Amino acid sequence: DSLPHINLSLGFFGAWGVSLDGSIVVGGARNSSGQLRPFRWENNTMTDLGTLGGANGIAFGISGDGSTIVGRAQISNGFFHAFRWQNNTMTDLGTFGGNESLARGVSYDGSVVAGAAMLSNNEYRPFRWTQDTGLVQLPFISGNDAGARNVSSDGNVLVGISSEFGIGYRAVRWTPGASGYVLQSLGSLQRGRDRDGFSDAWGVAIGGNIVVGMSTNSTNPRDDRAFRWTPQQGIQDLNAVYSGLLGASVLEHAFAISPCGRYIVGRGFNAATNRPEAFLLDTGITGDTNADGCVDDSDLLAVLFDFG
Repeated sequence: DSLPHINLSLGFFGAWGVSLDGSIVVGGARNSSGQLRPFRWENNTMTDLGTLGGANGIAFGISGDGSTIVGRAQISNGFFHAFRWQNNTMTDLGTFGGNESLARGVSYDGSVVAGAAMLSNNEYRPFRWTQDTGLVQLPFISGNDAGARNVSSDGNVLVGISSEFGIGYRAVRWTPGASGYVLQSLGSLQRGRDRDGFSDAWGVAIGGNIVVGMSTNSTNPRDDRAFRWTPQQGIQDLNAVYSGLLGASVLEHAFAISPCGRYIVGRGFNAATNRPEAFLLDTGITGDTNADGCVDDSDLLAVLFDFG
């Protein structure tokens, strides 16, 4: 498809999401007929969630409370639509008039879904979905494509990617404004003389003030670099911030961050084994939910407001 890393291919089997307590896992797995099906795993039992009338699908995310699963599944004509699964029922979230859509992120209680949907001209637009509003299109920078990848636990802040004319793709963040959602470009990592590298936001912590993802100025995956963004520090190369822990190893792509902002997971290159591997980074920062460098009453209030 036309939007990098919002890929609608069928090769993404595996586990993609986990509930907050770790008891439920979701993803995609092949059945005996070779079809890729969205699954829910709990108590050592894998359950096929079904599709929207077609043969294939995959689950990309699960709410923190484990009640709601999101992803994409084929409809009867073979196109893929975003779905929300809850109480053993899969709901088609539709499109913006185009053929396909997909859902990647969901809030803690399952009430807010983040994703991307096609217009009639096959361009992607980011969306925020709720039961009351349905698909609501979010603003984008410029260019042809954009998509939301994740949403904060409280459902207020979304992160993802948007194209920009003459530059490429940028990691972005959407926050509530007086007359709708406000778009903010998070920039990209400057590497050498290249100031206009690709960037993409994948994970967001409680309150929406810590965002993680990847940035690169090369087509070689080995040149990808994981980043962390905060309002105070802007976009930071995690390899530079935690160089003392890494040696010659590289953190290439940050996919997710724990709600408290302490743990970051993703893909990297382990110099000791000379191969790509998954990584878990413990930043050692506990409870700094607003990313201001201090753990105080404001962090406690942020948690209490987010979880009610």
